[in-house]
Amino acid sequence: MAAAYEFALGIVVPLFNFYTGLGCLATLVCATIISPVLSPLVVPKYDQLGKHKKAYWNTLLGSSFHAVVLTTVTTYLLLFDDFREEYIYSQSAVGMALIRFSLGYFITDFVFCLADSEMRKDGMSVMHHALGVFGIWLGVYYDGVALYWVAYRFIAEVSTTFVNFRWCMSAVAYPKLSALFVTNSILLLVTFYCGRIFLIPYHWSALYYYVYLDPSVTVIWPVIIQYWVPITYVLFDVLNVIWAYKIVKGGYKLLKQSHKSSD
Repeated sequence: MAAAYEFALGIVVPLFNFYTGLGCLATLVCATIISPVLSPLVVPKYDQLGKHKKAYWNTLLGSSFHAVVLTTVTTYLLLFDDFREEYIYSQSAVGMALIRFSLGYFITDFVFCLADSEMRKDGMSVMHHALGVFGIWLGVYYDGVALYWVAYRFIAEVSTTFVNFRWCMSAVAYPKLSALFVTNSILLLVTFYCGRIFLIPYHWSALYYYVYLDPSVTVIWPVIIQYWVPITYVLFDVLNVIWAYKIVKGGYKLLKQSHKSSD
């Protein structure tokens, strides 16, 4: 009984942190207060959306805010902090604060996802959130172990704001050949491929060179981390390749429409 209690406590304790709470609160406020109040004022067609589309729309403000915070702080860490050389173990206070904040976001957004029947049908999104929650929780639980590799994947979030904006414009039937829609689509394509696809070879080569050729990894990294990091990398890369294909397919359709309208 004592062992079970200690195990449960070990799972829950990492969740109770200022930055995790801040991530939860920011996501909750964005989805339940800011977006429902501001969206009808900025986008009148918001009121014409159905219940499920409104629920998803409201989660996107928190998603975009989270993405901006992650990409900004991660860029700083990788370019200007000693964190960029701490491949096995990191004591970066900024890095730990960042993944705790992200854990709060992922937990809250995952709850929103599971609470809505339509969002639950999106298997890839549910899988993405589940992987995010568990992977980040491991980084928090083991307090700095593999922190670099958890945070490094946050670069992928650079495209999230453009993905969200595109969905919102499509939801309210914004003209797909308008300058705003086309510009956002181009930025989405560029940031998605640069942040998620083109970095795949570096992810794997760096992981192999800096981690699995380092004998200290078997001492410092728990077995679950040694296996979980490459497993999540594979799963995230598969999801990203599928999404990348869909983005290119959508871009191709947009180009065909533009050619038809110009003829």
